[in-house]
Amino acid sequence: QAQGRILHESFVHVFIATLLVRMRKVSLRTTTVLAIVLFLLCANAKRIPRKRNQNKRCHLPSLAALCSTLRDLECFQNPETFLRSKWANTQNIDSRKQVFVNFVKGMASKKKKLKIELGSAKEGPLLNEWYATDRAQLDLFEAGDWVHAFGNVGVDAFFAEHVLEHFTPSQAKVVAALAYLFLRPGGRVRIAVPDAYRPYEDYQYYVRAGGTPSGAGQNHMVVWSSDSMTPIFEELGFNVTLMEHFDQAGTFHQNPHAYDDEYSWGKVSRSKRHDDRNDPTSPRAHEWLGGNGFTSLWFDARKPLDCPEFSI
Repeated sequence: QAQGRILHESFVHVFIATLLVRMRKVSLRTTTVLAIVLFLLCANAKRIPRKRNQNKRCHLPSLAALCSTLRDLECFQNPETFLRSKWANTQNIDSRKQVFVNFVKGMASKKKKLKIELGSAKEGPLLNEWYATDRAQLDLFEAGDWVHAFGNVGVDAFFAEHVLEHFTPSQAKVVAALAYLFLRPGGRVRIAVPDAYRPYEDYQYYVRAGGTPSGAGQNHMVVWSSDSMTPIFEELGFNVTLMEHFDQAGTFHQNPHAYDDEYSWGKVSRSKRHDDRNDPTSPRAHEWLGGNGFTSLWFDARKPLDCPEFSI
């Protein structure tokens, strides 16, 4: 509406200026300057709404993925209203979730970075200002939990180490979509999972789908590869950077910047550098998996700088 008003007024001004020139009331030079100024105003009026529309459009793939999985008609009709209704329906939540919500709001009020570990066996504040959550604090498949905790607070980083292999592809996409919505511009999700391309039989048997290496929780559902996991995040709009992985030919790749800033994005314990099964002097190096060590497929999924966090 503002754009249309400015354009209309501009045409009126140009028409009046043209009449004044013909009546010899103003010079041609004055009219030319006026036309240039009006052109710049019109160009600016066009540019601002486009930027706003682009910011809104960047949420659509995540909202579509969420609604497709939930199969909720209300979600398809108006996903933003649907998520806001989730926020309204979670005002009375249990005490453990409320403790987490209070932590999030407290960090936001202090303008501190918010870094959340997902699907952790731990619970509560960790070192380096991370906060560990399990299902009791944040149910990864319950949109209302995400909305209530992060609805008006952008998150700087999410970290999930050996979590998504316990989920089906559609469940993993829901987690990725919700993380995308509530990350701040430029925020990241760091993901680590067992690597389907790691070329050792003992390793593949240990991490196989249907097994539960930890002895607790849901079985492994998928053994992900770099070719099957990263597209889920890229389709939602993330920019993905692989840190460590094997390719289909069984060749190991390590990003030279993989360990640059673990304080900000998360320390992957089951990695080439940090897992003691990769240290020949460690007793575990010979006790586990035929002495072949242990690595993960891990990557960073970064949200574009021009896409804002979802707000309620």
